[in-house]
Amino acid sequence: MDFEEQIKKLSEHIEQLKSKVQNEDSTKLSFILPFIEILGYETHNPAEVFPEYTCDLGIKKGEKIDYAILKDNKPIILIECKHWKDDLNLYSGQLFRYFQASNAKLGILTNGIIYRFYSDLKESNKMDDKPFLEINLTALKKEDVEELKKFHKSNFNLENILSNAKDLMYINELKNLMRNELANPSDQMVRFLTKPVYSGAITSKVVEQFREMISKAINSVINDFITEQQKKENNLLKDDQMQDENVPITKLELYPKTKKLKALCIYDPVKKLFILQKGSEIVLEPKRLTKESYKLRDKLIESKDLQLNENHDKYILQKNIPFHSPSTAGSFVTGLNQNGYDCWKDANNKPLEEYRKALNLPLPKSHKKK
Repeated sequence: MDFEEQIKKLSEHIEQLKSKVQNEDSTKLSFILPFIEILGYETHNPAEVFPEYTCDLGIKKGEKIDYAILKDNKPIILIECKHWKDDLNLYSGQLFRYFQASNAKLGILTNGIIYRFYSDLKESNKMDDKPFLEINLTALKKEDVEELKKFHKSNFNLENILSNAKDLMYINELKNLMRNELANPSDQMVRFLTKPVYSGAITSKVVEQFREMISKAINSVINDFITEQQKKENNLLKDDQMQDENVPITKLELYPKTKKLKALCIYDPVKKLFILQKGSEIVLEPKRLTKESYKLRDKLIESKDLQLNENHDKYILQKNIPFHSPSTAGSFVTGLNQNGYDCWKDANNKPLEEYRKALNLPLPKSHKKK
């Protein structure tokens, strides 16, 4: 099992067990120690992972951090742990003290679900007040996994991590600045954007007039960008993801009538099969399926050919699956009883029913004479 699979499995493990994890010690045992092990460190080896590591500062003695990851008997990462329900905003000061008392350049504050990574990027030997990286294991993104790989024992390079941390810090600050500007454009931003389009003097009154227009324009641009990205994703779904299977040239591309799920089903008139395509979204919790469809779901989940998406609210199909009828394919996607000739449509919203005679497809059961 590779690193990404291990992290995703831990994410699923957390979702399944967190209601039973009642305190900080259980959080460490069930969530945090497995995370440290996935990073390649031996949690039962105190020369590598030292529990209750002493971080005395000045005259204050007996200060201990939950874990210190060691290299050559020196701490390289300090880890302060809390119960998974705890608000981490209340505990950064605790890690700050430990950080000052240690030679470590990296500190992690975690409740087993959220991991906040700190360093001393702004002032040497003084932990920054904001993390350069924050990762939520129950809402993993692809880029999160790539960042975590850099902390794996086999990849660990402090100089590279700190260099990357500076980039992440500035990116986060720029993102916050942009969010603020998008929510409420500053006078400076308004004047900057108004100048190229307004020929008169940019007075305070003009600034106020343009502020709302600029806010609307920015939101419009963002919406247009999102729409374009969605179109590109749809094209990728139709063109790129489907190229790995031998899809016949003469084919009918079908999409679910519901807008809640993105899926692509291709009818192969030669094989007379409805082939649900890799990348299609599948409902998280089906309400009514045949026993055969339930068995197919379970089999695909077990083989990891049906995996949760990043938000854990849908499944994503990892390979093409053939069905003998459009109704079975439609039910598998939506988790409901479906008339396949009505629930599938082409790119122009034309229902499959209108293709039935041309493709010599059988009548749906509800239309057959008894």
